[in-house]
Amino acid sequence: MLEKIKKYIKVEHNVEDELIQSFIELAKAYIQEKTGVEYIENDLIYEDLIRLIVAYRYYNRNAIGEKTLIEYPYSINEMLKTLSFRGKNG
Repeated sequence: MLEKIKKYIKVEHNVEDELIQSFIELAKAYIQEKTGVEYIENDLIYEDLIRLIVAYRYYNRNAIGEKTLIEYPYSINEMLKTLSFRGKNG
């Protein structure tokens, strides 16, 4: 998954692999906390959501001020709802 996400966020070096991997693990934990759904390997929605969260965290890691990383974009929130609904009904 690390290499797929690096390609998605256009990172061609290995210097930040540890940071990106930590964002992947954080995204998995966050998704499970918010939806109650554990990581599902090869699930397109789950993996896309991980990519979006990692990209958001990677490009906004220096965010400061009143609006911080707590507020994810609409697309992330909607995908969390989709997974949550699926988890409760699947």
